[in-house]
Amino acid sequence: MQLEMLQAFCEVFERRSFSAAARALGIDPSVVSRRIKALENEMNVALFYRSTRAVSATAAADAFYSRIAPALRVIAEAELAVRSGNDQLRGSIRVAAPVALGRARVGPVVHRFCLAHPEVRVELLLADRHIDLLEEGVDLAIRPQEPGMGSLIVRRIAVSEQWVVAAPEYLRSRTPLTTDPTALAGHSVVLRRTGGSLLDFRAWLPESVRDQIGVSFISDDMGAIADAVIAGLGFGVVPRWLAEPGCEAGLLVRIPIGPQDLKVPVFAVLPAGRRSTARTRALLDALVEDWAD
Repeated sequence: MQLEMLQAFCEVFERRSFSAAARALGIDPSVVSRRIKALENEMNVALFYRSTRAVSATAAADAFYSRIAPALRVIAEAELAVRSGNDQLRGSIRVAAPVALGRARVGPVVHRFCLAHPEVRVELLLADRHIDLLEEGVDLAIRPQEPGMGSLIVRRIAVSEQWVVAAPEYLRSRTPLTTDPTALAGHSVVLRRTGGSLLDFRAWLPESVRDQIGVSFISDDMGAIADAVIAGLGFGVVPRWLAEPGCEAGLLVRIPIGPQDLKVPVFAVLPAGRRSTARTRALLDALVEDWAD
């Protein structure tokens, strides 16, 4: 039983895709298919059900993976340590995050991590769409709002303070906003859509006021939300790390409406089937440490 066959098996098991496994291994999908077939012949058992649209694991594959994956992780990390002559981190990590959060808060941590560990290569995937971690080979994802559990390992790593803000020009052209919710009647709001759901923070307002607030702009990108608020399309809720620079530059004004302690948790998400490596765990620790405040 060759090591390459076992590696191919684990990649297909984790990603539920021969083509995705091939991309992760840097080989042709036909090679992955041959290795899986050879492994099945050697063990005299079917490991995967194949169709034109999906790959699913058999009960035998579930049992085999639970035993072989930890061993492969030990072998891979031992090989890296021997090659480097020490315990220096080596290898690649694929990280996913929303665009604005990734550029402002994940990217700087990744940059410092790469400088501290020159043998590690990080691929940062920034996208506001839903990302299937197994299908796209993502080792670690950072997501605001708690994701659906499914086959994921979820860890809360930070809390993001949210500010209600508006552009100075917008405020000058409207009824002054006060802590009285009725002052919001006739105003416009900018909202964010995530995971197919609209994050409508008007829910904390009395229904009579809520119905008198128009929605002027919706986006799935937090940076686009901030840009729309700065452009004067209405007031909106954005993370403090994104709002504070705009306030300091005079582009935004924090306004005294809504809950002043509004916070959104931030989660680290790892695929439950993936063999978490030492380098992935080290990067996650770096993010937690950087966001400790």
